[in-house]
Amino acid sequence: MAVEKVGFVGFRAANLDALRAVFEDGLELKPTDATKDQVGYLMSDGTRLEAYSNENDFHSFFTTGPVVGFSVPDFKRSWERLTRLGVEQLTEIQSEDGRYWVHFRLPDGTVAELVGS
Repeated sequence: MAVEKVGFVGFRAANLDALRAVFEDGLELKPTDATKDQVGYLMSDGTRLEAYSNENDFHSFFTTGPVVGFSVPDFKRSWERLTRLGVEQLTEIQSEDGRYWVHFRLPDGTVAELVGS
């Protein structure tokens, strides 16, 4: 059996509000549920994304951050929105066959990637 896709991504954040700004204002995700120490999103392909504050005891074992590539339909638009939020760009924008990608740092220091056309 082969892995079909990433089905869940979880983040732990020292500053949940700053991470939410990147997800909601930069990547235009809409929360499906939220509490004071947790927020969840459902992506169009069914992937579940969740973020937890350090006050969320249940997910205290989330001690390392994944590098997740956020696939977007309009790379330029999304990258402009993220740079307005002040994300730290870690690599030059790269491209191949009409696809673009760049790595950047989330507010809690986790490395992420933006990829799209």
